[in-house]
Amino acid sequence: DFVGRILQLSGFEVLNCELVYDILNKNTTLDSSNGLGYVTKADFDIALRALCPHVGGLSNDDVQFLTFAFSNIFYAFDAADDGGYEYVAIRELACGLSLLCQGSKSVKLQFGFGLFDADGD
Repeated sequence: DFVGRILQLSGFEVLNCELVYDILNKNTTLDSSNGLGYVTKADFDIALRALCPHVGGLSNDDVQFLTFAFSNIFYAFDAADDGGYEYVAIRELACGLSLLCQGSKSVKLQFGFGLFDADGD
């Protein structure tokens, strides 16, 4: 199963949602003067290396699979249908990646809602 293989190889199932969000935020090079925060594909790749440090010990086939899988996840959130922008909103990407993280559905929903809840209620 595709998602199962991503989890097995990446180790995302032991990461919490907040850590993924924090690492994405830490690795952005884009100015986020509007407070939303965006990440480029290159920034995303750096963040993944921080989140999945053990990947260097995987076979070339497994690394290629993860590269393919996470690139597709990134481009699924790219605002341009043709991949032309090469950046995505961190909170949207973090919500998508949270599905791969540890925790119950309720925890993941609460995390995602918290990212978009502008007035904190």
